[in-house]
Amino acid sequence: MTEHADEYSLRIHLTESPPNWATAGVAALTAKGGVDFVSGDISDRSNQIDIVLHFGEYSDAAFNRSGFGRFGFWFFRFGGTNLPALHAARSAAGANSALETALWAKFADGRVVCLYQSFGYLEPFAIRRSLARSLAKAAHFPARVLMRYRRGDPLALGVVAPSISGSGPLTSYAAQIQSIKEFLFGTAPTSRKPRQIEHVSRSRK
Repeated sequence: MTEHADEYSLRIHLTESPPNWATAGVAALTAKGGVDFVSGDISDRSNQIDIVLHFGEYSDAAFNRSGFGRFGFWFFRFGGTNLPALHAARSAAGANSALETALWAKFADGRVVCLYQSFGYLEPFAIRRSLARSLAKAAHFPARVLMRYRRGDPLALGVVAPSISGSGPLTSYAAQIQSIKEFLFGTAPTSRKPRQIEHVSRSRK
């Protein structure tokens, strides 16, 4: 599919200075072009922002402080939880499971959608080193999602959670899998035809 660009730059507001692991991701967004970063207080101009990007786990404080843009409030989840990355990595290692890193978006109407998701192996005796690799990869998730969007593909993978309340990694994975099945195939087990995933409107109001 041929990539195309929107007729205007996407305006992104960072909730705070990006942590060290995220700086390469910000650079990737800049390098691809078509992105303007908006700084300062956006409370009186939130309708002019396309994306509020939070390089960290979800928190009500960050959300209430920054609000959301046309494409929502983007944040990360680690290990299927709202825990800080290192805590989630230790929990996943303790459960002998891969570490999930995912980029999510919360919208004004309460929808919470998964934008990008990846799983990484954790070295049992080198959790910090393993986590550093996962975070380096996660930093590029926003740029990958926007690249997909500019190609004309759906912005989101699908609606996979009605809320973002914290939960353990195993519970979270099972709930996500079930939600994805219900979203794609409906509740009837004999249904095989996937539902069309909705595009997010690109019109500027």
